[in-house]
Amino acid sequence: MLSYAKNSVKVTAQNLAENTEIITAFFVIAAVSLFIFSNFLVGFNLPLYLFAMGFGFFVAVLFPRSGVYAIVFLTFVFERFFTLAPVYWNRTEYKIYPLDILFIGVLIGTLVDVGRLQKVKFRVVVA
Repeated sequence: MLSYAKNSVKVTAQNLAENTEIITAFFVIAAVSLFIFSNFLVGFNLPLYLFAMGFGFFVAVLFPRSGVYAIVFLTFVFERFFTLAPVYWNRTEYKIYPLDILFIGVLIGTLVDVGRLQKVKFRVVVA
């Protein structure tokens, strides 16, 4: 009976983690979509770009799977506006795309998660 309760708690914790990643992916999608729609209406807006990409990067570092969900969805829906939208600053075009920023966040988050996992495994082996 006790092992059933422990397994139930583990499954509930996994479901909560998956739901959190899906919800944070929706927030990233909403922020980046706001930036892309503003590009359609008024052109490039650097403060909105910095907000949307900074938020997306931060969430992708914390929840790498939600970053992957956001990358896949935004690539399917917005295609070239998400993958090939450069930054314009002082009449200069910089080739840092929204896709690149989210992807770098996912890579950093994944490396941090793997590093934490390796540290935990090392502690278990040593202890």
